[in-house]
Amino acid sequence: MDDKKIIQKRMEEEARPGEAFMMMLLMKEECKMAQREKMSEVMKKYLGDTDCLCCGEELSGFAVKKYPAMFKGASVFPKLMISGCGCFRQEMIGEKARRQMWSCLADRDEILEKCRYQMVAYDEMAATLQARDRADMLMDYMEALVEIFPGCEAVYFMNSGKLIKASEIRNHEVPREERFIYFAVNTRFFYLGEGDSMVVDTLGMGTLLLPDLQYHFQGIEPGWIISYAYNLASYIFKNNNPIKEGDTIDSIDDGELVEGIQWTCSYRNALVKPSRMVIDIFMGENGVEAEEEEVATDNSSCAGFLLLSSAKWSEEQFRKDLEEEWGISYPLPEEDESTYLSENKAVLAFDVGKMTVAISLIPIPVQEKELEEAAANNWRWKDAPEVVESHQAYLLVGVVNPDKNGVETAKLFTKVNAVLLKQDNTLGVYTSDTVFKREFYLETAEGLKSGILPVLDWVFFGIVHSENGVCAYTCGMNQFGKDEMEILDSRRPDLEVYEMLYQVAKHVLENDAVLRDGDMICLSEEQEFPVKRTEGVLTEGISIKISY
Repeated sequence: MDDKKIIQKRMEEEARPGEAFMMMLLMKEECKMAQREKMSEVMKKYLGDTDCLCCGEELSGFAVKKYPAMFKGASVFPKLMISGCGCFRQEMIGEKARRQMWSCLADRDEILEKCRYQMVAYDEMAATLQARDRADMLMDYMEALVEIFPGCEAVYFMNSGKLIKASEIRNHEVPREERFIYFAVNTRFFYLGEGDSMVVDTLGMGTLLLPDLQYHFQGIEPGWIISYAYNLASYIFKNNNPIKEGDTIDSIDDGELVEGIQWTCSYRNALVKPSRMVIDIFMGENGVEAEEEEVATDNSSCAGFLLLSSAKWSEEQFRKDLEEEWGISYPLPEEDESTYLSENKAVLAFDVGKMTVAISLIPIPVQEKELEEAAANNWRWKDAPEVVESHQAYLLVGVVNPDKNGVETAKLFTKVNAVLLKQDNTLGVYTSDTVFKREFYLETAEGLKSGILPVLDWVFFGIVHSENGVCAYTCGMNQFGKDEMEILDSRRPDLEVYEMLYQVAKHVLENDAVLRDGDMICLSEEQEFPVKRTEGVLTEGISIKISY
């Protein structure tokens, strides 16, 4: 078990438009990083002029000059990176994802069982590329990698959950413009509820800032819809998504397109995780209306980035402090194989009861474009943007809990972060779409020793002003399987609005409470505030709105 499972869990929960594209190369035998000369030669063959940024056992990367992109207002070359070889276990890929590996169903179990090693390839600074350019670059990179590493048995596309045999990639005759849809976009099939309601959707288009598709239906052959979904996804890709709200498309009957009956397109939240905006195709008499998401939230993991001023950390200090501060210990790898520690001590994974903790040192700054915005939005930490800009590396920290207890998972996640933050080169924690100041996070975490939930380490409470008053919102409640919350256009002072939202969120987490549309929040007999549950204004998806 290592940090790749943490990354995969986050992807299963939320698909972020334009996020890094990630491929996992699966291998039966341990593989060393290829020599710089060989990698450079093959990369040039597939991608043209490239610069080798680094080439080592832990990480290699290339800048691709063919596709200049915009980043922070300047023209930069996107980077294609690949991590060193690490251990792989099939448990690192969730059961939900394994059930949707239709492209490799016959060989799935054998591949996942016999492949014991993996390398993860990804891109950076590529989100602003045109969809066609980014897709071409990524598919060229895919083809280059399976040539560079002949021991690669299969490629797992982490953004979409698709598994493809490497031999199929090496020998394919797919047209260049069709490769991304064919290899990197997955079409999934689900039954919802207890009836015959079905969902077919695509996953993977969001990487290119294009919408995925969703069909919710009954009484029609799903195989026809799966084929139609691939064709429509290809059309959207080739034409840079010309579909608008309310547009109609031809329907399908007995596998054939029917112009006389049109299906209506609308943009809405996905029915099936990960959370994302999709084009929902309402299929007339075969369509099923759904007012809100029908698949329960899986609140079984926490993940975040601990920002560092230098690319180092001490596993020995962490192990010592973890036991002294919280009474938590873990065996060394030579004592118990459940603990994993890489040779250079950059990656650590260990079990605490049923939960697994993973820590991985990434020796470069966080590349997510949302980081700067998250820092700027933290009204509690005015210097956050400057501090964030100064960070040089980060620790990817995650906790996975098979019992899906969000509060217990978050408690352990907080303890791990609090211990890591005692190391001298730590700056803050990027989680819940904000950056928490080191000292603030540590002080709040101390409450756990007295049985107080560190809600302010788990949930960010944003404050903004509108023309009509003060607005507040939460970010982080979803990880506990709860709706995010909002107060809109209040005439009360900022701190009163904040305190109200904080107390309600704290009550919900402490008591595992559920707020429903039409409920009343009673502070006293004279003070009652109605609750509405509708589409979020300052948050994504459905939110709880408190009239205050």
